[in-house]
This record gives sequence, structure tokens and C-alpha cells, in this order.
Amino acid sequence: MPSDPAPQTDTMSRAVWVKICGVRDVETLRQVIAAGADAVGLNFYGPSPRSVSVDTARALAREGAGQIERVGLFVNHPVEFVLATARDCQLDTVQLHGDEPVDEIAAVAREFAVLRAFRVGAAGLGPVAEELARLKAARVTLRGADRKSTRLNSSHSSVSRMPSSA
Repeated sequence: MPSDPAPQTDTMSRAVWVKICGVRDVETLRQVIAAGADAVGLNFYGPSPRSVSVDTARALAREGAGQIERVGLFVNHPVEFVLATARDCQLDTVQLHGDEPVDEIAAVAREFAVLRAFRVGAAGLGPVAEELARLKAARVTLRGADRKSTRLNSSHSSVSRMPSSA
């Protein structure tokens, strides 16, 4: 006799959050919104073939206002550029995907939800744990620190404020 199937869990208590990256034109953005995605990723990393200019991002962000979360992807940009661009484009969330120092992450997290992306290399998780400790020491709220919260006190996925790759 076969064993009982795995216990059922309450699938309604968790939802999948979807971000579509690499959107470069209004028609594609409209399709992303119509498909029901939660967020659109606007890539400011110049070497990426999916990158957009600030002017294009501003137009896309304006088009998506109130319909979709607007996430700006930055890789090792100066913090002044990140903040000015996020304000100018009225982004909801800033995704930092480079080697940004903790003080710059904290500066962005004071104004925007922050999604912090980490790359795990040969050194394993040690450097990630060290950065998380530095973020905590800098008084940046980490979402994982309070599992009861569904949104960050300053970020969307890994680091800092409210709710969100190169």
C-alpha cells in the first residue's frame, strides 16, 4: 500500500511575487502589466543589453505609475546617481546588484525600498553574512530579521524599507 501523500499546506498564505526585468519600451510594459506581474525592472547598468536611459526609464515609470511596482536596477553606480535617478523616475524600489558599500545602501534605504542582490562565490556565504551584520550595525532594517512582517521597514527582498539582475 502506498504511503500517504505529503501533508497539505495552506497555499493561500503565501504568494509568488513576480518582477519582469529588461523592459525597454511602453508596449512591452503594457503587456507586463496586463499579464499581472507585480513589478517591472528598469535596468540602469550600461553594459547590459537590457539597460535603459534615464529618459526612457522616466517615461516607462510614468506609464506604470499606480499599476505596477517600479524597480530600478543599479550596479556599482555612485549613490548620488542612484538617488537622483530613483527620485527623477519616481521609482518605488531600488535594486542594488553590485558591490555597494553599506553606507551607500543605508543612504538609499532612507528614501526607498531596497532589494539587495548578493552573488555567492568560492568564499561561500561568509561575505554575505558579514555584509548583513554590517547592515544591521548601520541600523538598516532587514526583512528577514522580523519574519512576522510581510513588508520591510525599508526594503523589498533582502534589505531595508517597505515591500521588491543585470
